[in-house]
Amino acid sequence: HQRGLLKELSFQKRAGAFVILATILGLAATAHATEGTSTVYVLLGISLAGALTLPWHRLPEVLLAAQAFAVIGFLKYLGLPNLADPLPGLVMVGASLFHLHWWQRSPCTATAQILPSVLIWLHSALAVGTILVWALAAFAPNVELPVFAGLGLLVFAYGLLTRTGSFVAMSQIFVAATLLRFVSVMMDGIPWIFPASAFGLLALQSGVSHLLQHRLPDVPATIFIPHRRVLEVIALVGATFLVFQNVPASWIFLVLSSAAFFFFFTAATLKNSVPLNYAIFLALFAAFQFLRQFFSPAIPSWQDFAGIALLLISQQIGRRRMQEMTLYSRPVEHVSIAAGILGLWLLVGEMVAASAQGFFLTVSWAVVAAISMTLGFALKERAYRWAGLVILCLSIVRIMVVDVWQLETIYRILSFLVLGVILVAIGFLYNRFADALRKWM
Repeated sequence: HQRGLLKELSFQKRAGAFVILATILGLAATAHATEGTSTVYVLLGISLAGALTLPWHRLPEVLLAAQAFAVIGFLKYLGLPNLADPLPGLVMVGASLFHLHWWQRSPCTATAQILPSVLIWLHSALAVGTILVWALAAFAPNVELPVFAGLGLLVFAYGLLTRTGSFVAMSQIFVAATLLRFVSVMMDGIPWIFPASAFGLLALQSGVSHLLQHRLPDVPATIFIPHRRVLEVIALVGATFLVFQNVPASWIFLVLSSAAFFFFFTAATLKNSVPLNYAIFLALFAAFQFLRQFFSPAIPSWQDFAGIALLLISQQIGRRRMQEMTLYSRPVEHVSIAAGILGLWLLVGEMVAASAQGFFLTVSWAVVAAISMTLGFALKERAYRWAGLVILCLSIVRIMVVDVWQLETIYRILSFLVLGVILVAIGFLYNRFADALRKWM
């Protein structure tokens, strides 16, 4: 009945003039007779009455006056001395949602085609603005991080379930508020649990978006995918920043490598390039931390070797399960192997150099070369063999350029013996598996 009634009504100048006069008198009487939260309740009550009594007064001008009372009620709410009190905010949000869905279900084609859309956006802004103002007043700055993220999740899910695009868009205000608050408090030394939980809720919002995309086929995918990607990137960057801020320096490389391995394994399992992008992102930051530690005076630890092992294991997983994905190609595999072997070589060299003389450093290089060559034969991966050959050549160059001139006679002899044994072993392997190597090369 209401939908049909709205289509039949139109604005009239004389009725509009009297409604404007009545609106002014109503506002003046309310301001004179009430104060504080009572004023807010009365203004919102009048706005609801204006919409609910449409079948009786049949005046679209009264509908617009009701919207004016709602807006002024919001402005009065902002002036309350205790915005942390949840009751006025709850009433304000309830009234805004009522008006939003009232206009959402009542297209006013006779008065103006654009009017319902404008008013839907207006009441969405009033509802979200009320929630945001209440949260700012009710919580401490560090607690606001998870609160904003959680409210954004609720508003986003509500907007999707009610098919209210304006509410979905307004939910991003909470994402922006989370980021702004994070920037403002990140240097204050707040406990890591607050920003971590906030970024976790943003990631959860991305998961809800993915779930609802399959449950709501009538909602365009363009609403979901960009929103989901932005949330995932924000959560990932924020979590990476927290790792650098709160994890001990000796553990950062392993933590980032483990996270990259997790996303890499997920990409290989789901055959999805999105987790692979995140794995590459985290691997780059892990490499940055590795170089940062390498140029520091700290001695390498087992965590560094574990991180290198995860990188090399990831390459093998990708080789077996991700060959059909265009982003993961043979050059990417070769770069992963080269980075892993290079990192192992640097770690071993730095560890030996910190506690022994040059002879042991050359021997350690030769051992790393032998390990790399052995992995190349065992895994049938030529990149390992090429990396081993390069390190072996560097070992030979070091013997000729450094060890021969600086080491004592006994250590020079031992250097040549160790290197000779490794060269003979490698030559035997190449001769033994010559036919197979021609195929692998």
